[in-house]
Order: sequence, then structure tokens, then C-alpha cells
Amino acid sequence: MKVNYILLISLLIVGALFIPAVSAFEEVLEDSYVSSQTYSWPDGATPITLDSINVLDIRTLDGWTFFYFRSTVAGGHWSTVAEKPYYSEEVTLKVGSTVVGHGTAYYNGLRDVDGIYRKAQFWLDIHSFDYGSLAGQQVISIIPEDGPLFNNVQGTFYDFASLVDADHPIGSGP
Repeated sequence: MKVNYILLISLLIVGALFIPAVSAFEEVLEDSYVSSQTYSWPDGATPITLDSINVLDIRTLDGWTFFYFRSTVAGGHWSTVAEKPYYSEEVTLKVGSTVVGHGTAYYNGLRDVDGIYRKAQFWLDIHSFDYGSLAGQQVISIIPEDGPLFNNVQGTFYDFASLVDADHPIGSGP
């Protein structure tokens, strides 16, 4: 009987070495507030370089971290995107002369079935944004740290400035 106890204790000790310990660690995950809106614009787009964002009420951008849009690349700019299909540049965001944020501007060229860069995704990653005491409709200028914004690539955008309203609270600049 004594041998059985020793064998049982030995098996328990060896088993304990190969069974992972259970941790009392608890991780709490929280959802962050995400605001997303998708707009469709009428025909009649014109080629522009997006260099500002018109917003109906700047206070609605509290916690703003990302701005994305996809566009057809204006015809004369296909070769620019083909030469540099990816763009990244640090930017400063301003309302008038007031700095309201910093971020990184990007574009990524998109090829069609013929391999021609006819569309592009443009976006801003906002690293910091503080509108301070500003309120109401504002135009936020996107100022690149170095070189031309979006490599001077123009997308075809509708004249968003005339459409910024309660149904379309954000768009390209004036």
C-alpha cells in the first residue's frame, strides 16, 4: 500500500509540471465610439487636389482619427500615380492660422483591369486633433510637412463645399 501512495504522489507531481497554471489576470475590453458616414454624390465631378476639408460643425469631429475617400484619378495624373503608386506625408491641420491637429496623409493607387491606375484611395490618419473653442462650419486646411500634398495628384470630386449641409456634414474644401 505504501508503494501505491508513493506512485500516486509521483504522478501528481509530474502531472503538475505539465499542466499550465491558471492565471487570475482579467482583461477588460471596451468599444470605442466610431462614427462613420458614406455619401454618394451626383455626377458633375471636377478634378481637384484635396487640400482642405469643409465641415458643417467642427465640434462633431471630437475624437476624430481618420478620414477616407476614394476617387477616380484625373486623366493627366495617371502617370504620376503609376510612378509613385503609394504616398505618405506628415501633415498639419489648420483652421485659418490656428493649428488644430497633426496627422499623416496617404494615397494608394488602384489599377483597373487593364493595369492602369485610374482610381486612388486617399486618407488621413489623425494623430492629434483639438479644435479648442472653434464651433460651427469650418474649413480645415491640410498642410504637408514637405513637398506637394498628395504628390499633386488630383481626384475627380464633386463641388462638396456647396453640398455641406445637415445631410452631408463633411466634404472637400471650398
